[in-house]
Amino acid sequence: MTRALAHKLLQLLPVLVLVTVATTALVDLMPGSPGRAILGPDASPEAVAALDAQHGFDDPLPQRYLSWLGHALTGDLGSSVSNRQPVTDLIGERLPVTFEIALLALLLSVAVAVPLALWVAARPGGLADRVVSALTSATLSIPSFAVALVLAYLLAVNTHVFPVSGWVPFEDSPADNLRHVALPVFSLALAEIPIFVRILRGDLLTVLRQDFILTARTKGFSTPHVLLRHALRPASPSLVTLAGLAAGRLIGGTVIIESLFALPGLGNLATQAIYGKDLPVIQGVVLVVALSYVAVNALVDLLNSAIDPRTRTA
Repeated sequence: MTRALAHKLLQLLPVLVLVTVATTALVDLMPGSPGRAILGPDASPEAVAALDAQHGFDDPLPQRYLSWLGHALTGDLGSSVSNRQPVTDLIGERLPVTFEIALLALLLSVAVAVPLALWVAARPGGLADRVVSALTSATLSIPSFAVALVLAYLLAVNTHVFPVSGWVPFEDSPADNLRHVALPVFSLALAEIPIFVRILRGDLLTVLRQDFILTARTKGFSTPHVLLRHALRPASPSLVTLAGLAAGRLIGGTVIIESLFALPGLGNLATQAIYGKDLPVIQGVVLVVALSYVAVNALVDLLNSAIDPRTRTA
């Protein structure tokens, strides 16, 4: 198991390198310089040039990337150009916010999608199946930020059931924390639930046509028993894979949601860094998100190997 995990992580290392190289190159292509973004439009060209030289922003792109990579391998992600704080501290303060939102959205998606997929798979072509299929198709075409705006208007601005912005740490007040994350979590989960339902329904229908399912039915087992005890496990590898992909999307896709609800997460930090061309912060956030995605993918492979040993590779 340990060897398989190490092998998988080594395979994903090139992904991390490509992502960080692409990020550095894209920031380099942005108009203006970090010095100008930090000092403002009224700063003299000499002051801007001096600041760029001080932080190495005028060095060639390969030199800048290799310098950053060398420090990153030792755990040093540099300091924010705008406020001089270590990037690791900035990320460490905001990472729990993003992880909490992503985890709750993932749990809510699975908790809603699995029973729904089991229900419609038990009666394919029925009224419930047609209604759920229509709803999932419609929901897939709506971006999460649009859902967030509607929910914020209905449940925060009009009725004040939930706060429209702000953040309370869970350790300070669990109830207030959940009230503040409810709308962001609902918005993100509503974008993931249709994906889970559609794919899991298809896998369940395939499993339900197998001979061992027919045998279970002939033994007199009830439909819920057949679904939960005999059909769900063969379909669970796809569920685990979907959950892993969703976790990666949620961790990296909370930028707009965090900005809409003024949440102090990685997405908000990345947005501020992009506007300010704060390259060390941008690189640090992208690295953490990419590492999270790689770790989740490795975990998914291990879980699938445990569920179905036939998927193991030498």
